This record gives sequence, C-alpha cells and structure tokens, in this order.
Amino acid sequence: ATSSVDSTLVRLWWPAGMGGQHLYPVTAFFSQRRRRGPGGGVIAASRRIGFRHVALVTGDDTESGFVEAWEGKQGTLDHGMYLRVNGVAMMARGANMIPMEEMEGRMDAEAHRRVVLSAVEANMNMLRVWGGGIYLPQVWYDTCDEEGIVVYHDMQYAQEGHSPNQSNLAQYLELVHQVR
Repeated sequence: ATSSVDSTLVRLWWPAGMGGQHLYPVTAFFSQRRRRGPGGGVIAASRRIGFRHVALVTGDDTESGFVEAWEGKQGTLDHGMYLRVNGVAMMARGANMIPMEEMEGRMDAEAHRRVVLSAVEANMNMLRVWGGGIYLPQVWYDTCDEEGIVVYHDMQYAQEGHSPNQSNLAQYLELVHQVR
C-alpha cells in the first residue's frame, strides 16, 4: 500500500542548531490474512518520523559544470566531503558512539537517552555509530530524532574481526534481523 501527504503541510526536520525537529506520528499495519491461529491477525508498528533531504557532497555541487562532468562518477577530488541538509550545508560537530559498557544490556533506556542529551548540551549535531559496536536501543535513535542529532551509522560487523560467520550463529542472526 502507498500513502501520500501534501508537502505544503510538512515542516522539515533540521539538525540541532539549524532549525526545529518536527516529527510526525506514523503507524503501519501488516495483515497476515492467510495465517490462522496464534501469530495471525494484524501487526502494527508506530514511529515518529521527520522529513528531510540529506545529500553527501563530495565536490562543488553549486557549480553546474562540475555537476555535469561528474554525473554518475564517484570521487572527492580536492573539495572534501560534507552534508547538505534540506539544501543547506551542515557543519558537522559530533563524536563517535561506541558501546557504553563492556557488558551489553547493563545500561538502561535512560542512560542511552542521557548520552544523546549530553551530546546536544556539548553543541553536537551528529553522532557516528561505530560498526564494531552494538545495535543501540530504539530510545537512542528516537532521542537523536527529537534532539536534532544526525546519525552516521556504519554497517555493523563491517570491520575485519567483527564479521559474522558460521561459528557465531547468534551474531549472524542478529545482523539478518536488524537489516531485514
């Protein structure tokens, strides 16, 4: 199914320090009509989402000649790299998010919320989730949305030594579950 909204009624989500963090409630329903008995019926998932346009800029995208010459190509030349959010260049100020504890599960929801609030208090607007770390709880991502924190998320287990393999079935199944 498809849903649409009049774009003139939508207020954009902005990173901290660049504007407001306008979030809209969305609920999706999935019906398992063919399945009878336990586990059948309707499943619902609710989230608050923000509408924004984010571009990773690796060249002078304000110069039409550059845009035409580099269409379909990759590279950074000597221009560097930055994010453009809703058409405006963003000066990223942030940190690397690594597991807060060696023993996963010891930090509660409030601790994860507090670490994001601490980043905002330090005038940050971006947090990178390290690919060798853990999947953070939903409260962490929700707080980032609420507070204007852009999340730069590495692919989990992408680094050598952390990749799931046949000998670590639990880690592999977690990756499959999170990426689904």
